[in-house]
Amino acid sequence: MSQDRGRPQLGLYALVGIGSLNVGSLLAGLGIGWFIDSRLGSFPALTLIGLGVGIAAGLTASWLRIRAYLAHPEPVSRTPGNPVEWDDEE
Repeated sequence: MSQDRGRPQLGLYALVGIGSLNVGSLLAGLGIGWFIDSRLGSFPALTLIGLGVGIAAGLTASWLRIRAYLAHPEPVSRTPGNPVEWDDEE
């Protein structure tokens, strides 16, 4: 079984890190929105906006982390009329 040297392995530690990143982003956005709402007395408008921003930040940060695990190997050579050759050797 060949593994790409440049591609990191998606293990339990990485999954827990991505989940924690999502929870942290969501709680940070929700907390900041709630704090500003409590100061301005506009509850729940900014709490909901903060929640949306937290969700968007969590999804964006997760995608940036997961993208490294989904990367495809670069083709070795590409010539007209010939299929792409992949470097599967270690």
